This record gives sequence, structure tokens and C-alpha cells, in this order.
Amino acid sequence: NTAPAIAQAKSILSTFSSTGASTAAGISLDLLELGNEPDLYGTNEHRTSGYSISQYVSESIISATGLKTGVRPFILGLSFGHSDHGVGEFSPQQAFADGYLTTNAGKFVTIISQHNYEGGCCTALVSNLLSKSLTRSNLTAFTSDIQAVKAKGLKYIFGETNSYFNHGVPPVSDTGGAAVWVVDYTLFAGTLGIANMFFHEGIGFKYNLFQPVSLNRSIEDATPLNPPVAAHVQPAYYAAIVIAEFLGSSTRNLVELSTTSNIISAYALYSGTSISRVLLINHEAFLSSSSGSARPSVSVFFSLSGGGKTVQIKRLSIPFADSKSGLKWGGQSYETSNVLVNGSLVTTSQVLTDPIVVSATEVVMVTF
Repeated sequence: NTAPAIAQAKSILSTFSSTGASTAAGISLDLLELGNEPDLYGTNEHRTSGYSISQYVSESIISATGLKTGVRPFILGLSFGHSDHGVGEFSPQQAFADGYLTTNAGKFVTIISQHNYEGGCCTALVSNLLSKSLTRSNLTAFTSDIQAVKAKGLKYIFGETNSYFNHGVPPVSDTGGAAVWVVDYTLFAGTLGIANMFFHEGIGFKYNLFQPVSLNRSIEDATPLNPPVAAHVQPAYYAAIVIAEFLGSSTRNLVELSTTSNIISAYALYSGTSISRVLLINHEAFLSSSSGSARPSVSVFFSLSGGGKTVQIKRLSIPFADSKSGLKWGGQSYETSNVLVNGSLVTTSQVLTDPIVVSATEVVMVTF
């Protein structure tokens, strides 16, 4: 019920406001999430059946005792597991209509959080995860929510996300195909106005970007591992490296470029009116069962001025969509004991009038 939640929140606040180890280490508490996926309370026995958003908003009136206006931590608002996008049940639109932002809790909200996954457990194919159309269908459903939140001057994020809920699907969420999916999913979300994506991770979870500790059981089927497998990166880790390098640290405009292909995605990063980088993604799943066959590819042509310009090419190469290792970003690997990059950097250059070849299950960065 609400009382224990308030007590827990107060305990957390006390820990971070005291002159303890967290203060000495320079660690601060920025956000406090009061409740997790309240839209599911009525079905998971945390509340009576039929628990409504109006009841949730009413509870928010008393759930921020002890917080001070304008002082950290602020509240991470809503954190729904689903949204009906303003039809009348759980959604940012209905929460706002019911007065959520004027409640004691709402006054401290600076960010609205939504939880979202590409799909549910417990079966899937790598080709499903790589589907360009499914990712767009999934994410564009939140367009009205994003607009409603931004209209209130608040930030909209996915506070919990990943491929398939309940910790991923083997052997899909831990493959090279998942790395390609993370790149596209994250960048497309950015074009819609989703400010941040927080990927759900845990010890032994199949969809992790990395396994943080040694594992003594398989993440695929929980069978014992003897000897244990040391902490290591998983394919999706490369996606984070690619995204970070593509976006960089300076403020630029991210847009999706139109393509005529249902398996090619393209994103451009603009500095003013000039393109600084383009990222090309081939969604076609090239599986290990195709070993020995020619790898399909697509030749991409740019309709841009200055076609004679020389550009730099860097590739995320993946053995197969269902590979769990062997990935390389620009010829370099992060699959080392200390996760430090290994190998010589490999890039190529070409004139923009020539087609850029993007192989199945590959990501290519073009730097202008």
C-alpha cells in the first residue's frame, strides 16, 4: 500500500541527504520513482481489480511527503507499463486531465517515463526483432503521448525498455541481430522525441548489453556452467558504442532519411544545414544456416549536392544475425577480458557518387 512506499522513499531520501558515503563520493539522487507500472496494479494483486487511473492520481496527492520544491530528487512520473494513448485509461494524457501535475507528487515531476518492449516472451525469431516495420509500428504508437508530455514542458523517456520482456528471448536477444535492432530502435525513438532510453539489465538476463559478473548458469537454458563464464560484453554492447560515436557529444539534429526499401534504414546527423554523419542499417537477417551462401547486400545511393565529396566509411560487421560473438566495429573488438578495444581501426574512403554497399545484418557509418 501507499504507506510503506512513502516510508521507503523517506529512507532513500535520508540516505542521500546525510553526510555519508554517497555524499563523500559525489553521488547524488536525481530522480525517485514512486511505484512501478501502476497500470498493472489491478491485475497483479497490488490493488483491487478495476484499479483506475483516477485512483492512481488520488494516491499521488499523498505520495510526495518530504520532498522540497526545486530541490533534488525530482519524481520520475507515471512509469506505466502500457498506455492507451489518451482513450481514457492509463496514459499521460488522462493523468494530466485528472490533475496529476497539480498533486503533491506531480509538482515534483520533471520527466514522464514510459516502459516499453519490442515484444513479449517467450518465443521469437531474429528476423522478427530485425523487422523495420514492426519497430516503427511499436514506437509511433507513442507519438500522441510524447506530444502531450512535451506540451507540458516535460521530458519524455523510456524508463525501462529492451527487446522482449521477462529478460529476453534465447537465442534472439543476445545475438548480433539484437545489436542491429538496438541501433535502429534507439535512433528511431530519438527522431520521435524520446529523450532517453534506459535499457533493462540484470545478472544473467539474455538481453543484457554485458554480463557484469561471472555466470555459473547458462543464460539460454539455466544449465550449469563449469567452469563459470567470466563477465563479458554481449552483442548489444556494440550498439551502444555505435550510437555514442554516431551522435557524439555536441548538439546536432537527428533525422530519419527516407528510403524506398523496407530493409534499409538511414539516419542523418545535421550540424546546422550540413550533414555531418549518416548511419545506414540493413535489417535483413543473414543467419548461420546460410553459411556458405553469398551474403545479400543493398547498394545505397545518396541524392545530395556535392556528390564528388569523399566520405569515410566505418562498419559494424557481424558474422551472422544469430551470432553471439565475433562482432567488430571498424575492425575492432570489445570481446576482451577487460572490455578494452582490441585490434587496428579499419575504415575506408570513397566518393559519394559511388554506391555505398550495406550487407545484410550490417550497420555502416558515413562521415562527411
